[in-house]
Amino acid sequence: MVVNVLQSIVEEGNGADVWVHKFQHFKDGKVVHDSIQGFWIENYALNDEVIKLNYAAAYDRMMQSNFPKPHSRYVTLRNPIGPVAINTQWIFGNVHEQIWIDAVTGDAKNSNPAFPKEKGFKMPLGEWP
Repeated sequence: MVVNVLQSIVEEGNGADVWVHKFQHFKDGKVVHDSIQGFWIENYALNDEVIKLNYAAAYDRMMQSNFPKPHSRYVTLRNPIGPVAINTQWIFGNVHEQIWIDAVTGDAKNSNPAFPKEKGFKMPLGEWP
């Protein structure tokens, strides 16, 4: 399955409404769409982001890293909002374990670089492992 999350702004009179749209694309061709009024703040938009490593190069870099490989088939491309500004990341893994590959430099990390543990940052809202 591939999931896309998009945000749109609908101008109405002197104001505007923000909508979040989620599209789930399944292997059999089925697409499920859901929209809610609200806003998405977990990631920066990837509109103008520099991405030098494509998926295949990021996968190779992840496999070359010395980190234990997550038992997962999932990967995402995102730029998380956090206390430290970072490049867009290829993230291999799941909610329990990940390998983060910088889409510009190819650097590998085993935790979210927007919340570096070595600087004492904790994950947002204390919700994430």
